[in-house]
Amino acid sequence: MKIALFKKSFSMIKLLAFCLPVVFFVSGCGDSDLFQLVKAANAQTVPISTSKDFIRISNVFASNDAVLYAPVGDDKKVALIYTHPFAATTLVGFFCDQLPIRGYAVLCFNNRYTNNQQLNTIWEPTALDIASAVTELRTRGYQKVYLIGYSAGGPTMAYYQALAEKGNAIFNSGNTLSGFMGFFNADKTARSFPPSDGLIFVNPSSGVGASGMFRLDGSIIDEENGTRDPALDMYSSANGFDAVKGTGTYTKTFLQNYYAAQCNRMNKLIDSSQKRLEIVKSGKGRFVDDELSLTVGLRANPAYVDLSLATTTKGSYLLLPSGEISVVKNERKLNNYSTRNRGVDEAARTDTSFLSYRAVKCVSFNPDATTKDDHGLDTKSSNNVTYANMELVKAPTLIIQGNADNTIVHLTIPELIFNSTAATDKSLWFIKGMTHGITANNSSDGDVPGVLANSIASWLKTRN
Repeated sequence: MKIALFKKSFSMIKLLAFCLPVVFFVSGCGDSDLFQLVKAANAQTVPISTSKDFIRISNVFASNDAVLYAPVGDDKKVALIYTHPFAATTLVGFFCDQLPIRGYAVLCFNNRYTNNQQLNTIWEPTALDIASAVTELRTRGYQKVYLIGYSAGGPTMAYYQALAEKGNAIFNSGNTLSGFMGFFNADKTARSFPPSDGLIFVNPSSGVGASGMFRLDGSIIDEENGTRDPALDMYSSANGFDAVKGTGTYTKTFLQNYYAAQCNRMNKLIDSSQKRLEIVKSGKGRFVDDELSLTVGLRANPAYVDLSLATTTKGSYLLLPSGEISVVKNERKLNNYSTRNRGVDEAARTDTSFLSYRAVKCVSFNPDATTKDDHGLDTKSSNNVTYANMELVKAPTLIIQGNADNTIVHLTIPELIFNSTAATDKSLWFIKGMTHGITANNSSDGDVPGVLANSIASWLKTRN
């Protein structure tokens, strides 16, 4: 038994040694041979005993509640950081549980905006919280630190790493919608942030404001009472929606007009927020410090109900667990939000928060674009567009996307992020049947969470 295990381990070591120089390619040795590691991990996963340490991070950057999950006998070679910009809590969860039992410590922490219902989230200070976590792990002796960006954690971690690598230059001299100039020390010199050693994205969004474009109801013509233009209502039978089946079939002309309307509406929302803040600044507002805004109609992406849209990736990528490298097909299910005007937690916010957090100027919106120029957003207007920040990031990057994701509906989003990333060591993998919540779309899809955790562990193994 020991001899057999030794031979198997030796084979994996030879495989790693052979593939390390080209592990980042989309095809060829990199992904095809890494697939063998993932396959082996799926067949042989043996949980490692773990410890759980509740700590209070407190250093020059910020103070945050955290839990350090680590394998027993942790050699402190590698640790990961997990948080989310607006979750109820990130002290527990999939990454906190599943990566430590595979040999990797994970620091799960609540940032300053955890569970605040997104009402007054200001994007830029989130970097201080992540810096506190990176510093904590470095202080504890971890040799390498990786950032996990799940969903909206994608733009969070991309923003942080861009800042750590490029400094205040990412803030466009204060010309973003937030007007944020950068981070400075008491002597007015630029403040530096500790970079991570790599990023791992799972079902990442294109950016908080950018992803909002996908779902912004383009038919709204009156923000006060939610009046809609019937010609642009995607949930109208006159435009191709079947209320009985919950499906939509839209013409090319309707879609072109709809995307243009989404673009125009985003720009109008930005204009109205800026005007209200000018009134506050002049001393004539309802409040002395900020103003509240309401945004109606936040669940209206045509691809939710028209499954003929957003059907595949444009390029060929590794699909797990089969190991096939090809154009990836979308397996998402219908997502009918015809009762779309609910008062969800995204609807109310301060105008300052909106401009910092959920706004991005639009030029000509194309939801299926795989390059920044084609996507049609003014990425210099926002500090949280994932793919724009990744243009500045050279750290090794792994992107894993489920092909049954009803939130990140367009599989071209991770493709857009991948194409934009400056790193030479980068991979984009897809997992068959994985939903946004890291569950199986169908029972036949098998142990989707296990495939994801083993994929991440295998990628880390090739680098550490």
